[in-house]
Amino acid sequence: MNQIIRAFRRLPKKGEYNALKITSLAIGLAVALVVLSKSVFENSYDNFFGDSERIYRLDMSYHSSDKDQWNTHSSTPGAYAYVAQRDLQSVVAGTRFTDFGSSKIATQNDIILNASCILVDSSFFKVFDCEIISGDPIATLSTPGMIMITDIMASKLEGDPIGQTLEVKSIGEKLVIGGVYKAIPKNSHLAHLDVLLALPTMKLFSYDGSMNWLGNDRYKSYVKLAPNASVEQTEIELRRMLENNVDMDYLKKADLEIQPRLSPLESLHSGTSSVKMMTRMLIIIAIVVLFAAVLNYVLITISSLVERSREVALHRCYGATNGKIHLMSITESLIHIALALAIAVVILFMGREIIEDIMSISLTELFRIEYCWPLILVCFGVWLFSALLPGSIFSRVPVTAVFRAVSDNKRKWKMSLLFIQFTISSFLVMMLWVVSSQYSVMINDNVGYNYKNIVYTSLVAVNSNSERQRIANEIAQMPEVMAVTACSDGLPFDGASGNNVKNGDEDLFNYGDLYEVNPNFFEVMEVPINEGRVFAANGEVMVSQRFVDEMRKLKVWSDTESIGQMVTMTEQEGQQIVCGVYGDIRVGNLEHYDTRPSIMRYKKDYMGNVLLIKLRESSAESFAAVSDKLRELSPESLLDLYVYGQSLELTYIEWRNFRSLVFLGSFIALLITILGLIGYINNEINRRKKEMAIRKINGATNRDIVLIFARQTLVIASIAFAIGIVGAIVVGTRWQEQFAEKAEVSWYTGAGIIVILLSLIFAIILLKCKNIDNNNPVKYLKN
Repeated sequence: MNQIIRAFRRLPKKGEYNALKITSLAIGLAVALVVLSKSVFENSYDNFFGDSERIYRLDMSYHSSDKDQWNTHSSTPGAYAYVAQRDLQSVVAGTRFTDFGSSKIATQNDIILNASCILVDSSFFKVFDCEIISGDPIATLSTPGMIMITDIMASKLEGDPIGQTLEVKSIGEKLVIGGVYKAIPKNSHLAHLDVLLALPTMKLFSYDGSMNWLGNDRYKSYVKLAPNASVEQTEIELRRMLENNVDMDYLKKADLEIQPRLSPLESLHSGTSSVKMMTRMLIIIAIVVLFAAVLNYVLITISSLVERSREVALHRCYGATNGKIHLMSITESLIHIALALAIAVVILFMGREIIEDIMSISLTELFRIEYCWPLILVCFGVWLFSALLPGSIFSRVPVTAVFRAVSDNKRKWKMSLLFIQFTISSFLVMMLWVVSSQYSVMINDNVGYNYKNIVYTSLVAVNSNSERQRIANEIAQMPEVMAVTACSDGLPFDGASGNNVKNGDEDLFNYGDLYEVNPNFFEVMEVPINEGRVFAANGEVMVSQRFVDEMRKLKVWSDTESIGQMVTMTEQEGQQIVCGVYGDIRVGNLEHYDTRPSIMRYKKDYMGNVLLIKLRESSAESFAAVSDKLRELSPESLLDLYVYGQSLELTYIEWRNFRSLVFLGSFIALLITILGLIGYINNEINRRKKEMAIRKINGATNRDIVLIFARQTLVIASIAFAIGIVGAIVVGTRWQEQFAEKAEVSWYTGAGIIVILLSLIFAIILLKCKNIDNNNPVKYLKN
């Protein structure tokens, strides 16, 4: 018994090991849970609406006899959903709405609010069952000039919002609040909505095509099917509905076939290829980081086996069974998991702003209770794994270990765990390189024009064309400004609507219509002119090089024809004459690249909706001066100024955030691996310190000591890094397939990463061996 007591007193303190284990586990859990929550969030879009599995978006597929592929568009003319609700038994509700865009809204107290608005019909809440806080939604959305607002927006108003008026600056109309509804959660493609304008309000400021069957296909249409209704049968009924209301002979002459399609609401976001690829990558990152953290926990636990064997053996001396040893491991692991989770919560709270910026969502939304069950299962799995494996090893410790050192140091176990951690770290570091390189290609993409020093503002709120001209002229006179131009609608990165080129009654192909631009648009934006000249009169158009190539390919034009050719296009009266050919520019972005030919038009004395301003230098002072001048010239319109390049980068914001997540995951995985390596080296040094002392006495140099610890570790690391790099290249290349242009992923980049990581490992081993080099070997031999 005295021997047992003396052995117990010699037990080492476990604080250092526990601190390493809990810290690395906490960091891994914090990152993994955030990343996993993001993937759960992305896959939960729109599934909270009542009967969401029965809600479908009505899409339109187009096909012509000379094309093998159907093209599907998510917008329809206005009549489809309305008539489907009225006439089809399989449809219990239908609604349609059209985007009104972001707008400045003035309250009765002249407070200016930014709001996103849509024009909706009175059936909106029959399909999307949001909570109505006050008001009658059907009556409100049936009356011109009436609106419904979210509870968040209502909280910004003074008093009861019902009956108050809000002025929408872009149309100059005062609208009356008729109801308030609970804001739609962020995990919905409708989450951005602040104000719902009654659809009949459109008559006050625009053409009302809400009952069109062809043309004006600007509406998003949704239907809710009856229980047990067949999607395939409903599509057949929709086809019949179309045949009963559309001149099918006209479509036949146009060589066009239209087929309604139903797309499930719950798949509109999570079902897209980019989101599916992103969520898969997020899940991989979460699993990899979590796996690294758990393996590190197990590695450090097993590394302490030599020191803890006496403790386990002591318990056996007092009658502890294998079950008791397992229970001890499970209890210890549970305490450590609880502490790690507590620390993880603190980490998340302290880094809240950074995390919310990366995720583009608040932590409150990200960790909503109804979406936390996968996280609970993950924590439960981590607990079991981190308890059972060490418990299984400790249960094999013999009683005699209390009297002697344990010879089995579990080196194979430790090296195997390190091998996996090294593989994980190199995988994520290489993935970071791939994702960062691809993002760099995106934001530095050659778009076919030069947007350097370009800023812009929307003139939608300025209704008078003469007033727009005045603003443009005044801005052009500023010393900070080099030139001013305008375009009629969106910018090239916003994409383009489509029209058809006709040859008699035959539709040749669909093109991206960029509508009207000022003649100096090409000079200001440095769009190259390949042939001809810039337009100067109504009826002249400029076409892209791809347009010319398509016309020549179809044998409509000869190989030398382009300038002076007449073209007929839908949405245009009469023929247009081609006066010039410009180089192909990027319409959309690399993720949503519009490869169609494009056209720009001219309208005399017309100033478009977007004013583009080229500054002499891109500086904060120049930007502020132009911004102040715009506010001075039209104070009631509240014109905001934007940097073109920054707005273009924002079209890739999801991928910027994804890059940040990969960076966070790779950094944390590498940090956890380093902590595990430090724990492993510390254990090896403590276990072999007497051996090292004897070697030094027998003439071993500092270099020899370092190589003893480094040789096998570096060999294992080299193999693991190679496997991780190859795996990342395969996964990364697959991920890049969704982009029109791809960053180069080369083997020598992977080789460089391997060299850097091996150097890091060697440096850690060198530092940890420093104490052995500096200390007197007799010190290690005394005990």
